[in-house]
Amino acid sequence: MGETIYIMTQQLINLPPGYDLRSGYSVGGNGNCRHSYPPESMQVVDGDVQYECELCGMWRRYKPYVTNDVFGSGLFLLHEKSVCVIGSGPNGVGHASRIPARAYRIAVNKAVMIPGIRADAWMAMDITLPDNDWWEPCYERFGTGEDRPVTIFGDLLAGSWPADFVFKSGRAMNHDNFIPEPNELRVGATVSAQAVMLAYHLGVKKIYLFGVDMSGAAYWDGTPAKAHLDGEWRCINRFNGMMGWMRKQGVTIESLTTTELDA
Repeated sequence: MGETIYIMTQQLINLPPGYDLRSGYSVGGNGNCRHSYPPESMQVVDGDVQYECELCGMWRRYKPYVTNDVFGSGLFLLHEKSVCVIGSGPNGVGHASRIPARAYRIAVNKAVMIPGIRADAWMAMDITLPDNDWWEPCYERFGTGEDRPVTIFGDLLAGSWPADFVFKSGRAMNHDNFIPEPNELRVGATVSAQAVMLAYHLGVKKIYLFGVDMSGAAYWDGTPAKAHLDGEWRCINRFNGMMGWMRKQGVTIESLTTTELDA
């Protein structure tokens, strides 16, 4: 199939969703270029990706693999935007005005149903979510049709409930030694943490949390949440460890509502 070309997602910001920007195979060119090339040099030509180096004049054309893997999609174009991760906790009730107007809104799980908040994307991972009474009407409203947010589900959940984009879950994280996994979202700190990880992977430098209470007590509508283990909830320590690591990388993370997290 020819030479495989690996390209960082953030570089191909002007390509449409659905392209696997990390890999493909060469279908033409006049040599190998070792320079960095700007995003504006990329263009789609008859379904192929073509770029030309302004420094040496070399050009390359390759056929990308088409996929619905969110890491290869270029979906959010978020590297110049902020993201607000909207959780299902009750502390966000009545405070929707705190969400910055220009932030890209990723609602997780049941949060996509919060009245008065329109999500840009709906993210879910837990394969037991369909066991809840709210899931099917929620999926019918927000997972199908045209006037809805982009859906981003874990690959196992998406096997039964189709989504626009999917992601693979990686290893469980440690609270004191967080290391991101390439092209996977680590588990162990809730899907809200995975949404933060996704934003980081796609180059976001400013992340807000809203309704990410991490109390484990109830949902925004007053219904009880799943009980977690008595004592210290390990998800909190893992979430904090992940945020601490990201802050060292220059990412700002701020909670807009009361939370048990260090945010």
